[in-house]
Amino acid sequence: MKPKISIILSILVIFFLTTACGKASEKSSSVSSIKPATEAITTAAETKSVIMTTTILTTASTGPATSKMTAKESSGEYEKQIVAFVLQTLYTYDEEVALKDAEDYIKKAEELSENNYGAILDENGAIEIARSVLLEEKGKDYIDELESDFVEVDGIQMGYQRYSPPYKATYYDDYDAWMVIVTGICGVRDDGVKFAVPASDEFVVMRGSDGKVIAVF
Repeated sequence: MKPKISIILSILVIFFLTTACGKASEKSSSVSSIKPATEAITTAAETKSVIMTTTILTTASTGPATSKMTAKESSGEYEKQIVAFVLQTLYTYDEEVALKDAEDYIKKAEELSENNYGAILDENGAIEIARSVLLEEKGKDYIDELESDFVEVDGIQMGYQRYSPPYKATYYDDYDAWMVIVTGICGVRDDGVKFAVPASDEFVVMRGSDGKVIAVF
């Protein structure tokens, strides 16, 4: 009888030990399964962080990256946009035509003996530069006639009162550009007669920051 009891007790002990080991194994397995999940969450977070950082850097560098042009190319495009804007504003040019003609006026400015005058502080500075440009382009006689307080009438020089100064300067803040146009000769003569000589449409465009002459028309 005692051997049977011993056998039964041995079986029970083995059963309980097996059950306990199974639960321990399940617990261990459960812990093991949690650990990879945590690592997966961490990995996902790290991946998201990397993606966000890349996006921010890409966005932040979009400005310079989109214009990987040389300084000359970038400047040339900037100048063309300014001149085209002036032509569209003053003379209602079509955009395509304005951009095309702008190239000719920019080239004309590049042929000047001097086209960098230093920063332009006010309209008087802009007019002074434009006057120098027109003096080279059109000659002294043109400037003298434009600025004269006299007009010729039947071979006689007659004084007159101007309606406006011979030059008009405008600053375009968005482009940091000065534009000086010739207003033409008009006013009231000393004999009381009003008159006007149509303007010849000359204009000079300059960059405000360094006084570079961008275009001449």
